[in-house]
Amino acid sequence: LSAEAELCRASLHAWQLTANPRFRAALEQTLDFWLGQSDAEKTFFYNAIAGGSSDIDDGDVYTWTVRELEAVLKDDLDCRLARAYFDVLESGELSATAPQRNVLYEAMTLEAAAQSCGLKPGDAQQRLLRIKQQLLAARRRRPAPTLDRNLCFDSNALFSAALIECGVALNNDLYLQQGLKTLRALIQHGVGDNGTSHLLRGAASAPALAQDEAALLHACGIAFEATSEKEFLAAAEAALRRLYQGHWD
Repeated sequence: LSAEAELCRASLHAWQLTANPRFRAALEQTLDFWLGQSDAEKTFFYNAIAGGSSDIDDGDVYTWTVRELEAVLKDDLDCRLARAYFDVLESGELSATAPQRNVLYEAMTLEAAAQSCGLKPGDAQQRLLRIKQQLLAARRRRPAPTLDRNLCFDSNALFSAALIECGVALNNDLYLQQGLKTLRALIQHGVGDNGTSHLLRGAASAPALAQDEAALLHACGIAFEATSEKEFLAAAEAALRRLYQGHWD
């Protein structure tokens, strides 16, 4: 989750600098996916997909062979479009471990993929939407990788910061309010007399690491810039004091 939060902020800044809609689409898809990986109270977010012990290879869940693609899509023109757009070949990207499996990525623009298949852009766009829906439905029928249900302080702080910053920049109140909700809960329930706890809501709760305090400091700074609410400024100052007092080398 920490890496995903940083990816979201990088995608946001790339979109702000370039106005390239692909960056915004990747950003919103990532945020929306992780919004679905929360605890029952929709307050904190789980740490990772495939983060625990499992006999399921997550590469098999998220990658595709040519035969698997053809079995799902069936329509020959859809297959040709998907293979061109996502660069699905008999020999995929995982040559060392699974040579026939392909990681789906946007290998070319939709316009170029449409031209290679003799399609009009509008027709190709409709087909691609259907292709994505069919592949996603098929992927959801595969055995799911393990969900690491640890609630880590630092990753939740970083994700709350990403939600807040993206919510302001994209004028998306859902992202903004969820980020503020998570951050307030971190401050209220995750910070004790001795600082933060690395793990939230568990008997295995661990003492704070420097990265926990730093992530909280960062998130509170983002929240204060977004809201001007003094509770976030106070929490940021407190985190900075704890960093100096408890983690100074």
